[in-house]
Parts: sequence; structure tokens; C-alpha cells
Amino acid sequence: MVILLLVLFYTQARVYTVSGFSSGGFFAHQLHVVFSSYIQGAGIVAGGPYFCTMGSGIRAQSACKTNPYLISLQTSLSAATQEASSNNIDQLANLSSSKVYIFSGTKDTVVFPGVVDLTLKFYQNLIPSSNIAYNFNIDAQHSWVTNGTGNPCWYLGSPGVNNCGFDLSGAIMGQLFGTLQKKGQQVKGNLYTFSQSEYGDCWKAGMSSRGFVYVPSACMSTECKVHVLFHGCYGDFQINGFSFIDEIGMNEWAESNNIVIIYPQAIQTSYNPEGCWDFWGYTGPNYNTYSGLQIQIAHKMAQNPPIVSWS
Repeated sequence: MVILLLVLFYTQARVYTVSGFSSGGFFAHQLHVVFSSYIQGAGIVAGGPYFCTMGSGIRAQSACKTNPYLISLQTSLSAATQEASSNNIDQLANLSSSKVYIFSGTKDTVVFPGVVDLTLKFYQNLIPSSNIAYNFNIDAQHSWVTNGTGNPCWYLGSPGVNNCGFDLSGAIMGQLFGTLQKKGQQVKGNLYTFSQSEYGDCWKAGMSSRGFVYVPSACMSTECKVHVLFHGCYGDFQINGFSFIDEIGMNEWAESNNIVIIYPQAIQTSYNPEGCWDFWGYTGPNYNTYSGLQIQIAHKMAQNPPIVSWS
């Protein structure tokens, strides 16, 4: 097997944006809070607030999904403040310049809109309202919604992509990056595999040995911005193949706007059978700080975007 290497070019390798769906939404928000001096914006789809679980797997499956009355916004804010004062995460003041987009479907039966509303309120305590956009008005089940691809809007199941007549990817990218070029065409050959193991102990972190990166055609020879997008539970490649990556519409916007999209991959394990991202501590008690195993690996990916290999 002959392996070829292609060195890619990126702008502002130390600065990036993130988004995520479901557990990936919880995690993208968590990563944003931890590394707020590096992350310029976040798109949160069906994700709850920082420290929502208080390190409890039981709360991850209960309060932080379906009972917002058991979640204390003040506890989330206080936990972030304490971690920042202990230098375990970046200073919260960095968030004030971030752009944020938050989405929750009115028919979501997995992560209730009331939970996601607390994520909105978390940001509203720290970010000017002019930097925040949100949509809680679409009658969508638990999904990343699109304008043309995926399952019916009411559907609950894999790959977590529902056609609700709304381009969520475009809304997120427009909020995070400002005025965009017209949506382009996804080039299937521009999606590459890379080794996540180059960034840390993926087995210990509950992550696959491989991830994926979409590299727009122009980014083969010019500098591009970097966006990291996290799938939801039951959302990794081993379960869905390329369905989630191909259908959410993010690659089309990336292609015409010179934005590289990194798609990290978590995996199902005995201690994480749904293949969720860690927002409750299954990788260790410091999961929501600099020391978090997945936090470290994801941040390193964005800081040093993968060299692409293919055979």
C-alpha cells in the first residue's frame, strides 16, 4: 500500500470554531467554555449547559435530557467561574467576543428544549445579546435539521438528520463567520480519513482511531479557517457510515467558503455504550477542564489540523 501525504494550509491555526449535535452539542459547548481564548464561536444543537451533569452519569440520562427543573443555571455558572479562577479553564471574559448559535426542535423528546434554553441563558450571562442567535421554533424531533435531506421532520433515529425545510448548517455558519458565499457543491473526494491517535490516547479517551476531515478544493493551495463538528450519541461512522457527514449540509457551505471541517469520532464502549461524547465524566473527573482526555485531543486537532493520507 502506497501512502501519499498532502500538507494542507489553514488560517489562524490557533483560532477555530466548533459545533455539535446532542452529546456533541454538550461537548462543543463544554470545549468552548474550556478554551474560550481560542474558540471564536459555537453552534449548539440540542445541547445542555456546562457542568449540567455535575459529573453524574445518572444526571446525564435524566435531568440533563428531560428535566430542566433539576438543573441549576447558577451551579453551571459557578462551576465555570471556579474552574477559571483555579486556572483549569480559560477566563470566562474571553467568551464576550464569541458568536453563538443555539437550536432546539419543539418536538425534541431526547433533549428537551427547556434544557437547551439553559445553555442559551448560560451564554446570555456572559455574551452580549447581539452575538447570540437562536431558534426554538421549528417542530423538529431530535435531529440536525436540513432543507432537503434526511428523514421526515418528526422522525427519531439514525443518522439524526431530518428534513424540516430549514438549513441549520447555513444558519450556524452565517452566525459564526458572517456573510457567506453562496452555498456550493459537496465534493465527495474532498473527505479524507486521518489518524486520531496522532493526537492522544484515543482508546483511553473513548474515541475511534480514525476521524474525518473535509478539505474544500481551494484549501489544497490556500489558507483556510477551521471548524470542528461533533456528532451525537449513536452518531459515529461505525454506526452511520458517512450519512451524518454527507447529509447535514455543512460540507457544501465549507466548500464555497474555504472552511475545513474536522469530524472527530467517538466510539461505543462498555462504559459508554451509546458512543456519546463525554459531558459527565466517563473518561475521568476532569472531563470538563484542560485535563479532560477528549478536550485535549479535540483541541490539539484544531491547533494542528490533520495531515491527510489516502491510499
